[in-house]
Amino acid sequence: KTVYYLKVLFLREANFPIKVFSEKGFLNHILKKNTINSLYYGTCLIIIVLNFFFFIKLRDKVYLFYALFLSSLMTLFLLYDGSLIHLFRGNSFYYNLEIIIHFSGLIWFLLFSIKFLNLHKTNPKSTKIFFFFPVFVAIFYFLFLCTNNFFYVAIGETIGVSLFPILWFYAIHYMNKIPSIRFYVIGYFLVVPLAVFFIAGYKLGYWKVAGDMIIVKIASWLDILVFTYAISNRVKIKIANNDKDILELKELIEEVKLLQPETANKTNPYLFFLNENEISLKPLTLREVEILECLNKGYNNKQISENLFISPNTVKSHIRNIYSKLNVKSRVDLQEKIKITSV
Repeated sequence: KTVYYLKVLFLREANFPIKVFSEKGFLNHILKKNTINSLYYGTCLIIIVLNFFFFIKLRDKVYLFYALFLSSLMTLFLLYDGSLIHLFRGNSFYYNLEIIIHFSGLIWFLLFSIKFLNLHKTNPKSTKIFFFFPVFVAIFYFLFLCTNNFFYVAIGETIGVSLFPILWFYAIHYMNKIPSIRFYVIGYFLVVPLAVFFIAGYKLGYWKVAGDMIIVKIASWLDILVFTYAISNRVKIKIANNDKDILELKELIEEVKLLQPETANKTNPYLFFLNENEISLKPLTLREVEILECLNKGYNNKQISENLFISPNTVKSHIRNIYSKLNVKSRVDLQEKIKITSV
């Protein structure tokens, strides 16, 4: 019996497992790995495309942030399981790419969590504190780039991963108050402990971990399934709310039609633009009418955003639509046109 000794020095990992297979065992291992990878990465790509589609369609940034976070996570797994090794073999950039992906994934996860959990509105003070995490991580990554001491990467990634359980427990605390948060809690039920487990094993060397990442991919797959359901549920709610708004708008238009012109002017003269008229190319929506009224009063975008509880980007989008429908190019033209029509 021949005994072989292998000594390997890994400068960038505290623990990196090596497995030895027989020829037959290796073929079975590759087949199993390719099957799991095809299922996992195929699912990731579908969900990423789906989220980008919903972001474009609904203009809800929660879909964009989740798509970018999942893209970072998928790329990180491709680095860990060796799928990208041939693409970057011999290129020193390969070793720094992991750091870039880690940091970008942390940013997108934080933005997604804040948006999904509605932290920026329910607890703005905590939201500001959470942004210190990526700042500290960036500092330790920078120290690594300056010194080439992997210890700084281990510290940085430990700080970054600690954000997972903190936000997860935060979500548990508010789960009874906001029903949709249960998706977040269930989705990261396995991802959170496994992320901590692998960072402590790979980067800090507290214990040995398997190197095939199968368990983590299964946990991530559970996360994908849960949030896919959450996405569909969120879309249904938006559609239901839009249908409700359309119904209320139709009822309001009918009420306006029943009013005498002079009475309508006394009630709300801007309702004139809800119907077909000789001023605008197309009737305005109820939200556009509200913004039109604010514009005519001289409000700036920030004031409109605060007054109507919508984002500044949404305000800009509505203003562009109003300009197009009224065939004007500026607020001065808009106010002059409304003034001429005595509205």
